[in-house]
Amino acid sequence: MPPDLRQTVMDRLEKEILVNRKGHIHVGITGGAMLFKVLREEGRDDLIYSMTSQTTYPSWGFMRENGATTIWEMWEKDLPGHSLLHSSYLYPGAWYIDGVAGIRRNPDMPGFRQFIIRIPDLTESQISWAKADFDSPAGLIKSHWDCKNGKMSLSLTVPPNCEAIVYFPDKKGTPIHKNSEFSEQIGKKDGYILFKVPAGKYEFSN
Repeated sequence: MPPDLRQTVMDRLEKEILVNRKGHIHVGITGGAMLFKVLREEGRDDLIYSMTSQTTYPSWGFMRENGATTIWEMWEKDLPGHSLLHSSYLYPGAWYIDGVAGIRRNPDMPGFRQFIIRIPDLTESQISWAKADFDSPAGLIKSHWDCKNGKMSLSLTVPPNCEAIVYFPDKKGTPIHKNSEFSEQIGKKDGYILFKVPAGKYEFSN
């Protein structure tokens, strides 16, 4: 995608999901996988949350509301020849690790020698906490964030011989508390304050 068209495309995609489709997904197997990949890369947790939290057709919640215990082959209910156990719509799964838990690979540094921890851009009423372990090629990564009454906290573990770039929400005028002098602030981006940390255990809060 040409860089000068990126924002226009994302604005159009946001309108399509939230306005035209009333927050629902409206793609099939292949298109959905590509859609979620783009939204995850762009950090649009809000749009993914909207689609995955619906309970009316078409949605995963619609399946659950209609007695599903596994994912269907189609969005529709009771179609002839319709499998009720299928891998069609599994693509939200990766979002729970790199979106909700915030453990993301750095595309410029393969192998997770340097990775990203990014708290998702969601409201407290949507998701208020997440905790995950990820067994990366470089070692076990741990992330646990929590938001209570507008106060955010994050604890993470960076495995040996690795480093992480931490994206902590920037609330203007609110200082960020750190438990280590090795947490180096390196800039700001897209509403986040960025820190670089080497191997170890770290805590951040505001």
